[in-house]
Amino acid sequence: GMEDTNKVVTITQLGNKYPIWNTDDVVYLRSKRIYGDQSITLPLMLTQYEVRLGIEHYWIVLKKVTDIDYTTDEIQQDRFNQARLLQTCQAFHKNLLDRETYKRNHIEHYQPDTSFDEPPSDDELVSLYESNTVDQVLPYQIQLYKTGRVVVQNQEIYNRFLLEDILFDFPSNDEESLRYSIFLDLWKQGYSVLDGSNYGGDFIVYDGDPLTFHSLFVVTCLSWMQWIDPTKMVSVTRLCNSTRKAAVFASCNPDQVIVYNTVEWVGVT
Repeated sequence: GMEDTNKVVTITQLGNKYPIWNTDDVVYLRSKRIYGDQSITLPLMLTQYEVRLGIEHYWIVLKKVTDIDYTTDEIQQDRFNQARLLQTCQAFHKNLLDRETYKRNHIEHYQPDTSFDEPPSDDELVSLYESNTVDQVLPYQIQLYKTGRVVVQNQEIYNRFLLEDILFDFPSNDEESLRYSIFLDLWKQGYSVLDGSNYGGDFIVYDGDPLTFHSLFVVTCLSWMQWIDPTKMVSVTRLCNSTRKAAVFASCNPDQVIVYNTVEWVGVT
């Protein structure tokens, strides 16, 4: 659609991973032939090559979570813990309230629990939560904390979880630069280029969407005039042959032209 023309996907870097958490973003990046690790479930993890490609085309903005040091401000730490506890208690209470509402609507001659008629104070919420048994409480805690991040309603605390721009320093050496230039060359020719480490190479290349096309070849990147170990060549070509793919060795010549050589396995019977 037209609205996608200027879309930018924000990725928050986690360690050395580049996750996409949103299905709309996944669909958008697929339209640019950026497929990540082909994960069926979110998050989809992108490769460094894809992130660099996305940044260069203004499809991707990379951020990281600002490091927050709570220890310097114990008052802030205390407020944070209070807000987190209160949110847990609210979720717990809402669940009890939902059960009570269901009983009132569906059970004949049910005697309503009048304690639910008045909204509880914060203190009452906390004591209600703490007086319940652990096995009742556990599901709500898991539900709240399974994301690994706490969504705090208190704006003052939330403001401390700030995202900051990040300098993406990939490629940072000759080997990475060579691989990226080969990745880019194949991508510009209209191929889909994914991580090839499962097949013993650097990239695995498809003629279209990896979900609907079979892969064509496995690319191994070599620097110009680099000696290749014959056993490596044999193992890559045999693996490719067994999965019906071509083994391609790619390099960049002194004139900065990418050169591709296909090696076929001819079995001796």
